[in-house]
Amino acid sequence: MPHSGSGPNPVNGEIFVFSGRLRSLSRPEAVALVEGAGGMVRSRITRLTRFLVAGEGIGERADRPPMTRKQRVAERRNTEGATIEILDERGFLALLGVEGTAAVAERFYRGADLQALYRLSPRVLRALEQMRILRPVLRTHADRYYAFADLLVLREVSGALARGSTIGRIARRLRLERRGQLKLRLDSGASFETGPGRVLEFRHPAEAHWSADDWYAMGCQHDEEPGEFRRAIHSYERALALDPHHIGALVNLGNIQYRLGLAEDARRLYEKALALDPQNPNVHYNLGNVFDDLAEYSTAIRFFEGALRLRPENADAHFNLGLVHDRLGNVEKVREHMQAYLRLDPSGEMADVASEYLSLTTSEDEVPA
Repeated sequence: MPHSGSGPNPVNGEIFVFSGRLRSLSRPEAVALVEGAGGMVRSRITRLTRFLVAGEGIGERADRPPMTRKQRVAERRNTEGATIEILDERGFLALLGVEGTAAVAERFYRGADLQALYRLSPRVLRALEQMRILRPVLRTHADRYYAFADLLVLREVSGALARGSTIGRIARRLRLERRGQLKLRLDSGASFETGPGRVLEFRHPAEAHWSADDWYAMGCQHDEEPGEFRRAIHSYERALALDPHHIGALVNLGNIQYRLGLAEDARRLYEKALALDPQNPNVHYNLGNVFDDLAEYSTAIRFFEGALRLRPENADAHFNLGLVHDRLGNVEKVREHMQAYLRLDPSGEMADVASEYLSLTTSEDEVPA
């Protein structure tokens, strides 16, 4: 049961009411935290309400909106003898023993702020992420956050764009020239201490009777947000303890390790899944990404090609395969796979970049900016 400190759980059996918008959590996520800790959520304030969790609107500061109606009701009831504790988002997460993404985000840089600072569009950041030149250290439902090393990359991108270069040309050069620096950052910077916040273990009353599929389903609920990775990892590991051959748990656990920059750990999990299901196109595709990150390009090509044999319509596999061939100088292969990507997904997120790669490879002796 998650709670602050080592004393009695202050949440179990207590009634919570939410008011206003939380920055780092959606309302369903916040409700799930309360219920997972043994509390209850109600829509109205009554004499039984113990906590009011107020997002935007708490307090009297001029830079925040006026208090919500529920806050005013809670304060009035408190003057009449009630004991409703009004919490902001940070206090709410601290009560549950969870370091919120808002607190973690203070150590990083918001994507929106970096876009304004370097005059970059959201499309540029998405393209750099797709090509794994940037990798957010934290994602929330509202924003993405980046580490200091990413600022150096974005400053270089901004300068090159100002000089008239294109995102495809810039990304190509970064992939060719800055590999060592980026790999060092990912290897040394991805950890639970510098990435997602600490999340204490949640226990469900019926978990003693859960099957591997139950634990897998629980993991799937928590494997999208870095702040929830510990819960997801715990769930997938419990699933695998009950069924070591659970393909879904192996793949999803590998996906988390990959997002944390732990490519070798991800590779081992994917290879176990591959041994159990050699015809799974997703496993082949994921292994292609891992071996690309490990700079084992011939192996990456083999797995991307395997993914395409099993699922020829996988546009992303064509795009990533084109990037690997570009690094190896295989111009015709770059053109082949970028054309395939555009044929399969002409309005895809990377369509503009794929088109630029086709332009850049019209002549083998063209030098990137």
